[in-house]
Amino acid sequence: MCPDPRHAGSHVVRHGSSRALGRQRYRCTPAGERAHTFSLLLEFVDDAALLPTRMHLKSYRHSAVEIARALESIGRGATYRQAALQASVGRHDNGQLVANWVRDFGGIVAAPATPQSWPPVLGVGAFPLRPGTVGDAPVVQLAVGMTGAGAPTRLWAVRVAGHAGVHEWAAFYRRRAGAPTVLVVGSEVAARAARHWTWETPGGTATNAVDLEVLGRSLRAAREALFRRLAARQAHFSNRRQLDRLLDLMRLDLNGDADTAVYAGRILADGRAAGLPLQ
Repeated sequence: MCPDPRHAGSHVVRHGSSRALGRQRYRCTPAGERAHTFSLLLEFVDDAALLPTRMHLKSYRHSAVEIARALESIGRGATYRQAALQASVGRHDNGQLVANWVRDFGGIVAAPATPQSWPPVLGVGAFPLRPGTVGDAPVVQLAVGMTGAGAPTRLWAVRVAGHAGVHEWAAFYRRRAGAPTVLVVGSEVAARAARHWTWETPGGTATNAVDLEVLGRSLRAAREALFRRLAARQAHFSNRRQLDRLLDLMRLDLNGDADTAVYAGRILADGRAAGLPLQ
């Protein structure tokens, strides 16, 4: 049976196997529509609970595992073309394929691992999106946090802003609920000023005196890692929303949250690439 509920009763036959994963492929010839091929994941066979999501399937030619593998590569700093090759799909598709996956699935895999509130201790910083630029040029804002004394540091948030002004930092602080007890700010004067715009009764004092050496090291390490991973993308900085999705995938990788199986599960749960691929 074809997984697309619109093709119930259509003619389905075996059609070779998937080169990347070795799964059986099938060819469906629906009446009055173009024929397509698909493969099934075992965990989706006879799972009645997932049938409602099947109504929202889109025509993706590749499996959730292939998509997840490419997104994980992107988080490590691979280009779209490199990620396509590493996911074993680059031989057949152009470089836009993985860009589309980042657009459609980047937010899906990142959302469950995105914190909703600020931690008690937070360090913030920024660096130019394009090396060598100053003034009103776009910047990458990032925040590293600790949930308590001795707790591991994590990259809490990262995004692209039009420039490093007070309004942009205030918008960055509003991306999460609550306020940190201590905010550690580097040389970004606007980031320090925006703190008082955003949190009327802050619990701590913004300071350059970093008594939390680990937090400072982690902030510098995250900034350097993100800078390196973005370096190969100088020609692809026109779409800020796409850049934010890329940065979220990098955040997951730097925090140790990147995992192909986990990503694939989130993509499958979304219901748009449930073990297809469709052609």
